Amino acid sequence: MLLKNLDIKEGDNMKKWKCSVCDYVHEDDNPPGEGPHCESITDVFSEQSSEEENGQKNTK
Repeated sequence: MLLKNLDIKEGDNMKKWKCSVCDYVHEDDNPPGEGPHCESITDVFSEQSSEEENGQKNTK
């Protein structure tokens, strides 16, 4: 299968979305439907710029 030969690292091309309520960072093409920590709706997630991404991961 061709997909086995691809060397794709998790999160390399994903957008990062930050929750304005709890600061959770979600990596995906789209924001989550609900925040996993504060249960906020999608509207409170904003896409992070590359400057904001430095040093922040899904650790909360």
